[in-house]
Amino acid sequence: MKKILFLLVMLVGLASNAAAAGKVTNDTIPANPSLITKWITEPVVNEKTGKTTNKYYVIYNNNLISTNKSTIDKVKLCQKYSVPAPIFVVRKGNKIIRIIAE
Repeated sequence: MKKILFLLVMLVGLASNAAAAGKVTNDTIPANPSLITKWITEPVVNEKTGKTTNKYYVIYNNNLISTNKSTIDKVKLCQKYSVPAPIFVVRKGNKIIRIIAE
């Protein structure tokens, strides 16, 4: 009985590992600063409330990639003091999904 239970547990473990291997995970790599051409802050009006908020983007390797306010703030502060900004690219498979700062 113990051998059957052990065998069953091993089969479930192997099946879960095989299912996890097919998933695509996010990968964070350092960004190449020479590929960044522009930082964009775009005001957007919320249709329900009528309030204006900002969306943040970066042109990276001729692609429009989303980012956030804290990343843009850190980059501007680094530029002000002539320090290289710690910028990273978040990728999912081969697609760049976000630019972040450390």
